[in-house]
Amino acid sequence: MDIFSDNSIANFAFFGGDETDSASSNSLGYNLTDYNDFKFDGIGDQISTDPLLGPLANNGGPTRIHLPSSISPAIDAGNCLVIDLFFDQRGFLRPFDVAGVANLVDACDIGAAEWTDLDGDGIDDGDVVFFHGFE
Repeated sequence: MDIFSDNSIANFAFFGGDETDSASSNSLGYNLTDYNDFKFDGIGDQISTDPLLGPLANNGGPTRIHLPSSISPAIDAGNCLVIDLFFDQRGFLRPFDVAGVANLVDACDIGAAEWTDLDGDGIDDGDVVFFHGFE
């Protein structure tokens, strides 16, 4: 089975947790994995890197997701322009540029969720529309 990925966070356990080559990975760039044996060699790929994600939880949107922590290497390290990712998995707008984090390309985060810390307190503020109390 061939797996093509871009702007993704890959966990070694997803591939069975062993070194059997039952699936081959093909990078289209801007991926992050905590394992060093994925064949991720695209532009912006980060291998052997802890993504520093929070627990799987209801963080808004239709499915549970892992939010990146405020110091995650996934923040502002992706490229939304290549794959037209204008919304994260929660339906929130991408990209959200985090002040003080160098942008690799366009300030888009790698992974399912776009980190949105509007007030700089290190906590994801979620839906920008409701951040200011509009409901």
